[in-house]
Amino acid sequence: MLKMELMKPKITVNESTGAKSAHFIIEPLERGYGTTLGNMIRRVSLGNLPGTAVTAIRINGVNNEFSTVKGVVEDVTDIVLNVKSLILKALTDDLNYTTTMHINKKTAGPIYAKDIEHDSLVEICNPDLVIATLDSNTEFKMELSVARGRGYVVAKDQKGAHDSIGYIAVDSLYSPVVKCNYFVEPSRVGGDMNYDKLTVELTTNGSVEAKEVVALAAKLIQDHLTLLINMVEGMAGHNTFVESKEETVEKIFETSIEDMELSPRSANCLNRANIKTIRDLTS
Repeated sequence: MLKMELMKPKITVNESTGAKSAHFIIEPLERGYGTTLGNMIRRVSLGNLPGTAVTAIRINGVNNEFSTVKGVVEDVTDIVLNVKSLILKALTDDLNYTTTMHINKKTAGPIYAKDIEHDSLVEICNPDLVIATLDSNTEFKMELSVARGRGYVVAKDQKGAHDSIGYIAVDSLYSPVVKCNYFVEPSRVGGDMNYDKLTVELTTNGSVEAKEVVALAAKLIQDHLTLLINMVEGMAGHNTFVESKEETVEKIFETSIEDMELSPRSANCLNRANIKTIRDLTS
């Protein structure tokens, strides 16, 4: 079996905005691995992760999205756009989960996402989103069909009971990832600059933490690569990472000035500068 020894990289995670956004710094990587890993993480994070979204709505007295609703400031097209901005989180691992949410409002004023009635298995992450505005004491009733899915599904491709009269299909953005970028820089190991430093910047819609997105994306990639790894018996148990080179560098950094057999004059100068190890010299 062909054996390789690659330095094991370290991962630094800097989270912000309540864990919705994070920077992931991975270094040192072998030259070229930064672009390879960054591209895979970005593609899988943006297009392949599951999420929850509205798939169709039904408003009492409305037959199509080009209608208007008596007593409502917005027309149906605007209401659909507002519904598409709804951020939902399913509190179940069932990928086939579906539910129907309801709005029943009779008083004038804005209708917020927090006014939506729903079951305990779904959470509304942006409760202050305005869905519609009533300009009179008109009764407004609306059903919202919800499902789990992946990626982006346009209204014309929605399947199910939405073909019934009165249902208006909605474009569904299931992906919880708002933005994912990466960039690669040179990384130093000792005096060797022939390594990559990968930085991944990721922001979610708030329905999931950025750290969870990267972990799930990596798991999806791993599961696919495992199919290739298992073509050779025993390959799965072979560890390509070694600590020896990294540990050697760290050991050098921690070497005491007293152990370097310097001249008394040099040693005294370093001691007066409070330099005790080689790391102190490089920092």
